[in-house]
Amino acid sequence: MYTANANSDTVSVIDSRTDRLVDTIDVALVPRGPKGANPVGLDVSPDGERLYVSLAGENALAVVDLDRRDVRGFIPTSWYPSDVDVSPDGERLVVLNTNNSGAGPNPCGALTPRTDCPPKDPDRDVPGRDSTDPQYQGSMIKGSVQLLDVPDDDELSELTEDVERNNQARARVQKKPRALDAIKHVIYVIKENRTYDQVFGDLPRGNGDPSLTLFGDESAPNHRALARRFSLIDNFYADAEVSADGHNWSTQANATDYVDKAWPINYSPRPRGSQRIYDFENMPTLAQFPTEPLADDPSVPRTAAAQTVGYLWDQAYARGVSYRSYGEYTRFPGDCSQPAEARNNESDTTHLNDARFGDHVDGRYPGYNTRCSDHADRYPEWAREFREFERTGDMPALSIVRLPNDHAEGTPGRATPTAYMADNDLALGRMVEDLSKSRFWRNTVMLVTEDDAQNGPDHVDAHRTIALAISPWTQRGRVDSTHYSTSSMIVTTEDLLGLAPMSVHDARVSRMWRSFSNRPIMPRYEARVPEVVPFGNPAAPVNAPDAPMARESSAMDFSRGDDQPEVLLNEAIWKSVRGRDSRMPRPRHDRIIGSTPNDEAQKEEEEEG
Repeated sequence: MYTANANSDTVSVIDSRTDRLVDTIDVALVPRGPKGANPVGLDVSPDGERLYVSLAGENALAVVDLDRRDVRGFIPTSWYPSDVDVSPDGERLVVLNTNNSGAGPNPCGALTPRTDCPPKDPDRDVPGRDSTDPQYQGSMIKGSVQLLDVPDDDELSELTEDVERNNQARARVQKKPRALDAIKHVIYVIKENRTYDQVFGDLPRGNGDPSLTLFGDESAPNHRALARRFSLIDNFYADAEVSADGHNWSTQANATDYVDKAWPINYSPRPRGSQRIYDFENMPTLAQFPTEPLADDPSVPRTAAAQTVGYLWDQAYARGVSYRSYGEYTRFPGDCSQPAEARNNESDTTHLNDARFGDHVDGRYPGYNTRCSDHADRYPEWAREFREFERTGDMPALSIVRLPNDHAEGTPGRATPTAYMADNDLALGRMVEDLSKSRFWRNTVMLVTEDDAQNGPDHVDAHRTIALAISPWTQRGRVDSTHYSTSSMIVTTEDLLGLAPMSVHDARVSRMWRSFSNRPIMPRYEARVPEVVPFGNPAAPVNAPDAPMARESSAMDFSRGDDQPEVLLNEAIWKSVRGRDSRMPRPRHDRIIGSTPNDEAQKEEEEEG
């Protein structure tokens, strides 16, 4: 019997008569490399000589010689092959792809202005939910079936080269510029759910659409000032679809097969949480079932949501790199009504979710909770510790900071989306100001992005999101249109701090070196105060009882990130800014442009330098 092991990129050979493991076959595209091939389905040829294994993470099949028990080659497939069957005559392969890269645009998606679209099926509609729409982002994840001829040896050799080229398996690693050895600290800020166009769409130098900008200088002056002063990165994409996989991609450069297959159930039409618990990021380890142990420490069990090497903090722990977490992968049940120093009691403290966190977490810093203010609650607590680092001269090499309030709410009586954005913006601006006036400024970079773009309006693609690289060592006033993604930001962090890649994705993706410079420029930054009064201030504007879509948003649960129907929330945010009678443009899912293979990018950098 053969069993695919998704998280370890192996296939187990089991003697079914004795129930004993007799062998383990490595089916990774690059043996002994980072994991992420995700073998999830398999079948044996009728003659018993070959085993075909679907590698969901590589968009390929591995062809295994069962006599030798090693991989003979690979066959390219469509997106995320989840199973494979061999025809009875052994001549053809039937491949089931869970995702299909040919899904195309969604002109009849939610909120489309078109009048020629067919009506929705009323029997499928669930009041207050959006994901019954066949062109909603989650519903657009279509499967496909491929029929492939079994290749001969020469064809298999050519197909293997295609798979290696498609996945950049042999691409040269982009070397870190030597000058950046001066960077000793990375502050990695993870925010929530905005697209590029929503915040930067009207900045004239980038590839934006001004008609889609919701948060301009009045509510996001610091984001926009930082993008103008440093690199305006306009071709950066969230690897994730939603927060369930977004916080996994943002902290381990991967989403396991468990996460990819389970999150659509959580985001299905019925009220979220009614079908299964949300266990992708902020659940205590013991509340989930253990799977494989951490690769470098068998005593630490991993959850099904975690890959075997763990997360960024596990890599830092393994390499002896100091680290600190502020609100990421933590739960905070309170509402920040108590002062920070009173948040250490058991009923109102940040609950740790991983044994590796220990005293590496600021227990006073609230995790995701939109009842807590970014600028009035989270920033002061971060600043309190930062001042102590400044006093002692000892700051962690890696700080992971969650600033979630650009997520916003739509509930009547709660702050308006622009007030939430102003709250988030002011916190970020003050963090940058403190950093730029500190002893650590010369040796630090702050990297900022969103965990996902959550299907918001963007004229390029609904996954395109904001990214900021803030440091004396980053470019000034330049537009960087290199194709980057979440994994690019993670591997840039890893390379700067001497950490190893965690998955095939951060191992192969483009580094963000084009946003950096070889010479530092040291001007201080002064935070801007938004014109919109930010949430956290008693004078912040609130949604009126008759605000656009007040009835729909009042039924939403904001106790956890993305526990709301995303299209409805995006529409409520749009109308709160643009007016009750405005129409939000449909999301785009048809273009991810400008991708440059690593080896080609390396050549261009060598030619430029």
